[in-house]
Amino acid sequence: CCSAPGHAARVAVRFFGRGSGAVLDRAREQALMARLGPEGLSPVLCARFPGGVVQTFVEGVTLDACTQLAPYHRAYAATLARLHTTDCRAALPRPAHGPCIWPLLDRWLGELTACLGPAQACAQPFVTEARALRAHIARVAEQPQPVSRDDNLVPALCLCHNDTSAFNVVFSHRLDGSDGSPDDGTCRATLIDLEYADYNDPHFDLGNHVCEHCGLETDLVLWPSAAAQRDFVRHYLCALCACRGRDAAAVVTDALVEQERVRTLHWCLVSH
Repeated sequence: CCSAPGHAARVAVRFFGRGSGAVLDRAREQALMARLGPEGLSPVLCARFPGGVVQTFVEGVTLDACTQLAPYHRAYAATLARLHTTDCRAALPRPAHGPCIWPLLDRWLGELTACLGPAQACAQPFVTEARALRAHIARVAEQPQPVSRDDNLVPALCLCHNDTSAFNVVFSHRLDGSDGSPDDGTCRATLIDLEYADYNDPHFDLGNHVCEHCGLETDLVLWPSAAAQRDFVRHYLCALCACRGRDAAAVVTDALVEQERVRTLHWCLVSH
């Protein structure tokens, strides 16, 4: 974090990891920052230099696995809804192959198998699991839904962050109750580190958030209850309505919340 005497604004100077360009598309990340930064969804891109960028410093707090995420559902869901409804085609054209997760997994697993060489049989369980997940999600998508998904509300494919770990979401202030302040709707969430942002099924981002309750060590004792999941999904659907100018009271029914919660749980498997 850097600042200059006489200037109130502070900036963050990011140096990319050595060799990270072999895995991450930095040009795509910067194009998305240029699009999303002015919308308040990500830091604003200020300058570029070989091996890094200068961006606005996002004031706020990040969370960890020991933090109760439920108070932040409202702020995070509102930001996700805005991201999922932002037109980014000028910065990143929509793909013809659908969700990015499948070609990405194929490429990573292919590279893993190649790197292992004679020991490539060790990678086979991962390859088998990835194929099974892809087939499972395809079956879920083909199943008739008991309630209309209203595809005008929940996008089938949209720009997703794809890596909303506790360290990649900055909240404007803490909601742990220590200062006696409840979630009054003033808390705001900003997404940082857009390295993996790409077009995906929005339920991947929702499932990512559910998985984050368990931390990096996957402590399933921290897995959120069904009620907490419904609360998060309801906030997300209501935020989508606000973004699209829809009446949430008429659109977001208990049945729709449960339907989208179940779809989110399927995508938790992929996110995990």
